[in-house]
Amino acid sequence: MAANDPTDMQCSSCEVMFGEDVESFLIHMSEEHADDLVQCIQCRETLDGGSVFAVHYMDEHYSGGSSEMSAREELNCPMCAFSSPDEVALTVHFDTVHGDGKEEEDDEVQVVGTVAAAKVSPAPEQSSSALICPVCDAPFVSENALSVHVNGHFDETEPQSVDAETQRLIEEEREREKKAEAASFRLLQEQFGMRPGMSGMQSAAYERLDRRQNGGAIGLGDVIDRRFEISRQQHEGTEDPTWAVSGFIDRIRTMCAATGGTREVRVCSNVSFFATGDLDQGFGCGFRNTQMLLSSLVNSADYRRAMWGDAPATIPSIHCMQNMIERAWAAGFDRRGAQQLGGKLVNTRKWIGATEIATLLHFHRIRTKIVDFHRPTGTGSSHPMMFQWIWDYFGSGADFIAPLYLQHQGHSRTVIGAEKTTFNTLRLLILDPSFARARVEAIRTADSDGAIAFLRRPIGHMKKSQFQIIAVDGLIRDDAEYERAKVFDGFHLRIPA
Repeated sequence: MAANDPTDMQCSSCEVMFGEDVESFLIHMSEEHADDLVQCIQCRETLDGGSVFAVHYMDEHYSGGSSEMSAREELNCPMCAFSSPDEVALTVHFDTVHGDGKEEEDDEVQVVGTVAAAKVSPAPEQSSSALICPVCDAPFVSENALSVHVNGHFDETEPQSVDAETQRLIEEEREREKKAEAASFRLLQEQFGMRPGMSGMQSAAYERLDRRQNGGAIGLGDVIDRRFEISRQQHEGTEDPTWAVSGFIDRIRTMCAATGGTREVRVCSNVSFFATGDLDQGFGCGFRNTQMLLSSLVNSADYRRAMWGDAPATIPSIHCMQNMIERAWAAGFDRRGAQQLGGKLVNTRKWIGATEIATLLHFHRIRTKIVDFHRPTGTGSSHPMMFQWIWDYFGSGADFIAPLYLQHQGHSRTVIGAEKTTFNTLRLLILDPSFARARVEAIRTADSDGAIAFLRRPIGHMKKSQFQIIAVDGLIRDDAEYERAKVFDGFHLRIPA
């Protein structure tokens, strides 16, 4: 693969394919392999972590894919002085430098900003290259304008006359400040879902499709088909049934049991896999994992009746789930979470987390158990108590066992089971929306346990400061419990206590 020409991006660790989507590839490396040694796919240099690799790749090997890149307007990071004319470079910078790993002080604070919003934000007011007034700390970009401004602090006689050139510089400074204020306001609009016209979610999806077409990754016919499907989902509120991958749970159980190093395997009831698509790149993992959970609840008569009533049990689209959560907020569920997300979710690219998933389910009288693993309980930031809890959950012996929604800072996944090895250690079986659909589809016909290696996560690969799990736990049958569910009263479990 030639430098500066990424045509076949592939993660060398888990073999997930990304084609020409450099942005998703580098974000995947920084999120999923943050603690791994990573070998650069271009120069073969070994780097200490996926985030370090992502920054290295953007600095050393990525040109933005266009000879006209240098002529584009600079896009500024809203968090620091970094800027780039390339949206991919800015997105990767934001996710690797300011994304996963920057812990919030409040465990329940939800991320409401988006990388898409960051693209329109102004640079910090006082960057390292700014000229600062020594009296009032106001920033200036020209020495002449700064000189006139500083003199004004000390001149108590008549105002100093300025020449036409200096006046022009002052006016330019004022205009620049107005534009910065306008850009800041647009950022707030994007964050809180107040942008008029096309939804941020739909607009971003269309822009991504256009970029892929311009880069030659897909044809015009593909763009038209995918735009039509996005519009259909927005209108009808159901996910494309052909997007789901089903029928692999029994095969996973069989292959795990046949693995020489596995003593016992426990898996959930049937579930379908939903990968991230054109519509939800960069924000949709919470919604895709919710679709996986709902696809399993379809197999239980009680949960199907609670969730869908007498209507067909179709999997809701992301737009529909956004509506469901807003309706739950309007009914009094999780007022704190609604406030943190600005009371607006529909047609935005805002991330959702564990509390939004619980809110959606509680609204439909499906009880959950919200389990907070609030600190590591093993060496090297590992979570043996979480692994044991998950093992016990899948060993309950119930006729129906739903998968688990697993959240950590910046990302979520679906746990579909666990294995106990011959060394008496545990490893989880996990579906991640970032997985390529083809890899999950291949499990159904695979005859070697190597086909499920990418699902396995030993304890050493799950190192985060905290995790949160949503476990389906029966039905809410009385009104008193339904009211308590609005504030999660009695639904939380904290481990260790």
